[in-house]
Amino acid sequence: MQLLTTEAEPLLARDSVVAMIVSMEKLLDDYRNRPGGQPITLDQLRTRFLHRIITTGAAHERTLVTALLSFVAEWAYRAKQIELIEEGSREPFFLHILRGCVLFESLLKAAPGTPRQLRTLGPALRHHAAALAINPSNIDTNETDFNNVPGSLHPHMTIVDTINTCAKSRNTVGHNLVWATTDLTPQNYDLLVKNIAASCLHAVSKLYP
Repeated sequence: MQLLTTEAEPLLARDSVVAMIVSMEKLLDDYRNRPGGQPITLDQLRTRFLHRIITTGAAHERTLVTALLSFVAEWAYRAKQIELIEEGSREPFFLHILRGCVLFESLLKAAPGTPRQLRTLGPALRHHAAALAINPSNIDTNETDFNNVPGSLHPHMTIVDTINTCAKSRNTVGHNLVWATTDLTPQNYDLLVKNIAASCLHAVSKLYP
């Protein structure tokens, strides 16, 4: 759960952790290279978030760690799967996207000092806007059509645009998994997963010192 490996571990477990470490490093690198991203390293992620939640947080907060790790671990598998399936159900990909978006929302709500009355994503995001180093007036979470999200994606978006696409994905896929979309291509799926991961990593880097 801390993305650490030892020679004493069973080979299968060690290989799984190594694969997650590789994926996490890719996502950290993508996040750091976004305008507004922070220079957080894997070691800092371990000490400030993974280790801290596991050892000193309340037991139920460990869900934040397992959700992050499962989201990252599933990325490579789903990326290969979407390349093989041109038509058919997009449910596995929507559920993967939704889990990452809900994780981002949960990171905001579980951050130290967050008022309990913040029950939805928009208010929680605006409450933390200053800490996240984003202008509240630039926050835009409103979207009713998921099809508007994939077409807006491009590499290395600014942090505020990154978070906005994460929020819009949450507010569309979170209410409906049935979207007839041709824009959720392998390339756009990869970009969206990276946006969601970058949103989560930004919340960790700014709200979990």
